[in-house]
Amino acid sequence: MDPRGAYTADRASPLSGVPISTVHYWARHETLVPSVSAVRVKLWSYSDLLGLRTIAWLRATKMDDTGYRIPATTMPLVRRALAELRDLDPNLWTDEESPNVAVDRRGAIVLESDREPRNLDGQHLLEASAFDVLRPFDLGVE
Repeated sequence: MDPRGAYTADRASPLSGVPISTVHYWARHETLVPSVSAVRVKLWSYSDLLGLRTIAWLRATKMDDTGYRIPATTMPLVRRALAELRDLDPNLWTDEESPNVAVDRRGAIVLESDREPRNLDGQHLLEASAFDVLRPFDLGVE
């Protein structure tokens, strides 16, 4: 595979917001194996960066608007989200219109175009309480 657009762990870590030790741990334990190269030197793709961010957000303890602690999402639901991200149709992204990709707390992928959130089956959602995988977020890790 052509390594252009591929990132070493040193670069994938700050781009995804995930500590480098965690990036390596997830690769070793096959939580998210780098898709460009899984051997030395490991190389992560842009899609892998989205996966790293998704895992980090889902596994973090979160607070809702009322201050209620929301526990970390279970690993089976994290794996579901990663599978849905891998299965996204690359033709979704065109020069004219590219949907936002988000994930809800249950690990379901939500696409939003023209401010109308929908799941991958095309069903429109009334409310999408989801994490935009491209927006900045703080895991509280230095």
